[in-house]
Amino acid sequence: MDVTKIKIYIHIIATLTSGVFLYLTYLFPLSAVFYLSLEVIILPTIYIVGSFTTEEIILRENEEDWDKFFSDLAEIEKDNFMLHLENEKLKSRTRL
Repeated sequence: MDVTKIKIYIHIIATLTSGVFLYLTYLFPLSAVFYLSLEVIILPTIYIVGSFTTEEIILRENEEDWDKFFSDLAEIEKDNFMLHLENEKLKSRTRL
């Protein structure tokens, strides 16, 4: 899933959660402190879980990029070594 979509879902869930708790405090004014306390605990949890989720997705995407980068780098180093050997052979032939 795309990182932007996850961030949008996180904001939607957090907004709906805030709305639900606001509505509960309106319906039950005697329990308003309780509901607001729950909201203060739940909202940061939603954002923290969402942040960890997006970090994992970014790391996974970057891991594939790094694997490709190191694979390409190993191939370039191999080609460089072969060219270096060929260059040394040509140098030794021209000295004779």
